[in-house]
Amino acid sequence: MDFMHLSDFMFYMRDTDREVESITLEECESWLALVKELGYDDNTRIKKALALKLFFEHLFRRRISIGFDPDLIPVPRKIFKFPRVATEDQYKRLLAAVKDEGKCGEITYAVRDKAVIMLIHDTGARNGEIASLDMDDIDLGRKSARIKTEKSRGEVPYREIFWSRETNEQLGKWVAVRERFLAKMELEEPKAVFFGIKAGSGASNYSAKGKRLQVNYVSELFRKYSNRANLPIINPHSFRHLFGRDLAKKKANNFVISSMMGHARVQSSYPYTMLFGKDREEAYRSLRGE
Repeated sequence: MDFMHLSDFMFYMRDTDREVESITLEECESWLALVKELGYDDNTRIKKALALKLFFEHLFRRRISIGFDPDLIPVPRKIFKFPRVATEDQYKRLLAAVKDEGKCGEITYAVRDKAVIMLIHDTGARNGEIASLDMDDIDLGRKSARIKTEKSRGEVPYREIFWSRETNEQLGKWVAVRERFLAKMELEEPKAVFFGIKAGSGASNYSAKGKRLQVNYVSELFRKYSNRANLPIINPHSFRHLFGRDLAKKKANNFVISSMMGHARVQSSYPYTMLFGKDREEAYRSLRGE
């Protein structure tokens, strides 16, 4: 259940003294209509409706009296959209926008940011999986790390990820910078691989000094460097799609892809491996010998 969407609904209701049992189906429908009117995309509207439905289903199971059937809360039908898939050219341009050397020498936060981007590109890992890395997890000698699979509901909650020599060099560069910071600042989580190195303030302070990088900061740095590179905003998940698509084009089967991407079910890998447009045409002609 996504509590952010529920908190949006409660803010809409505004009456903090309101008993939850008195909320009506009409008020739920009115809220969802407003969400649509405000221009939220289809997938966000689905999440908000499902959060609302699951909340009232939970109340119903707890024998809390509500005045309507939760199944009557209208959940929009999911509309298929082609996934956003980054390209290797966009990756190169994104990296070129990260200047980790300046007139005064090393730009430390850029050394870190570049390592994060390169890791996500090479491994197809999720934001949270990279942000949660500890020093005990990584092995620079083997160019690999053991991570806790973020969404695993299976018997194997961990998986190993691997990266290229170039990425290993960049990660090693950051580890050296990290050691210098440890000598002069205290970390909230001493084992964290990636942490904030500049003081900040405000609600969007995703990179607070000495604290492990927040998941939102990983998305924020992709946005920042996309703007610098004059690219449409590239999100980290588009590199996850690139990773899965590349494995599929190299003839990896779905069991291999599912394992490398950390999916609990093989079926979850399908959206990441579907071919569209030119990729599909090239696959067809190659298989047909044309």
